[in-house]
Amino acid sequence: MSVMIRKVKTKRKNPYLVEYGYHFTNSENLDSIMKHGLVPGFRGSQQLNDIGSDLWYDWLTPDKQKVADYFYNKKSPIYFSDIPDVRNLPETLIQHFKNSDYDKCLKVNVSKLNQLPDLFMLLIDYKFHYSKFKGNEYLSILFASKFKNNKSLTEQLSRYDYELPFDALKHDEELQSELIFLTGTFVVNEKIPSKYIEEIISVK
Repeated sequence: MSVMIRKVKTKRKNPYLVEYGYHFTNSENLDSIMKHGLVPGFRGSQQLNDIGSDLWYDWLTPDKQKVADYFYNKKSPIYFSDIPDVRNLPETLIQHFKNSDYDKCLKVNVSKLNQLPDLFMLLIDYKFHYSKFKGNEYLSILFASKFKNNKSLTEQLSRYDYELPFDALKHDEELQSELIFLTGTFVVNEKIPSKYIEEIISVK
């Protein structure tokens, strides 16, 4: 899927950020969201955000769950797409939405928020693989050829010989940005006040 993303230059956390993110939910959650904002939950608690991220977590093998726990500090982050149209989302998300009751899409100004790659799309849709070597843990890219036409991403992946250390995934901002642009999805792992919600769009 070819996606055009608006980038905003910033002196904050990431060098380039998506200006608007689109978060899907259902009407029943709107009152709570507008009162409390969008709030990450903690794994295993009842305080989870409404995107069904524990469902994604349950789809992962134990080794991949370990990656998610490390990367997101055992939180259930807030998930965003860079587009509001469900039909143009990655195939895994399209199938998920077909079985969901999401009828609202929140257009959120995320330009001042720290955006992180969507590990679940990387692990499930793009088949990134957990590996361990000499005590170090990595995400390995098994099908590097599928990225050969994406020059900027290939440059970032080749710097690590297609073996991405956990630390790089969490702290290498250029790599993070390229992974966000690859999937067209991302997460925010901090509370988002409702004042950042600029529009509520009906999707069904």
